Amino acid sequence: MPDPKKDGNGFVSDPDNIIGYKNIEIIDSLIREVQDSSKAEIAVVALQSIGDAVPKEFATKLFNFWHIGDAKTDNGLLILLVLDQRRVEFETGYGTELVLPDAKCYEIQQVFMVPLFKEDKYGEGIVAGVKASADIIR
Repeated sequence: MPDPKKDGNGFVSDPDNIIGYKNIEIIDSLIREVQDSSKAEIAVVALQSIGDAVPKEFATKLFNFWHIGDAKTDNGLLILLVLDQRRVEFETGYGTELVLPDAKCYEIQQVFMVPLFKEDKYGEGIVAGVKASADIIR
């Protein structure tokens, strides 16, 4: 799994080309605004498949492996889309969880993302989810 921060390519890892270049530019811009305000660090991953892995467990492991967020404030957010399992997962650090509790993450998914995913607009759905999350974090 390529870490976009280490590769210097922004905040989105999309090795299967699910999101699309234009949407990645929009997402990177939104995330950069949030990061510049030091409110949180957001990473986005879109994958066709993770095999038999459980998406929530995969998200937690990836969140910890990439060290998303500041170590002191634990202000990270990982948004993971796994197409073949039809799952989107939000993994938050404890600092981010204060403003984005599980219920709010679920609401963002259901209101902003899933309707677009049902139309096969995965990039647009991720943009909508990142924008909604960024608005709350700011």
